Amino acid sequence: MNMSDIVRDPTDELVVFAVPQEAMQLRPDLRDDYCYWPMVSTIAAQSPLPLLGPVHEPTYQYMTRPDDLHGIELRHPCARCRASVERAAQALAGVEPGTLGICVAQCVVVYLRDIQTLDGRFSPIMRLADTV
Repeated sequence: MNMSDIVRDPTDELVVFAVPQEAMQLRPDLRDDYCYWPMVSTIAAQSPLPLLGPVHEPTYQYMTRPDDLHGIELRHPCARCRASVERAAQALAGVEPGTLGICVAQCVVVYLRDIQTLDGRFSPIMRLADTV
């Protein structure tokens, strides 16, 4: 592989996960700090690509009731992202009010990618474990 074929690829990421009610009671800055690592670990666990550095521009929005869905602003409002948030809002309808929160975390992650592919799309260059 030619090293000049490796590029930085900033990518918007969306992660939706449950937050215990105790964490929902924290001050907003502490609640956001609490949600940082679940967001990052989920992205790292699901990505076939190595992350280049920390996440950028993290934002956190919360739902405690199904109708909170209408206040969620998505950076990348594609059908897949909207469906993820809608499924989480539907899940809230099945729990007792005030017992669970949902975090909708969004950020920008920079991946390393190899631009040399047959189909014109980016492809992963290697997992970090492959380099050790």
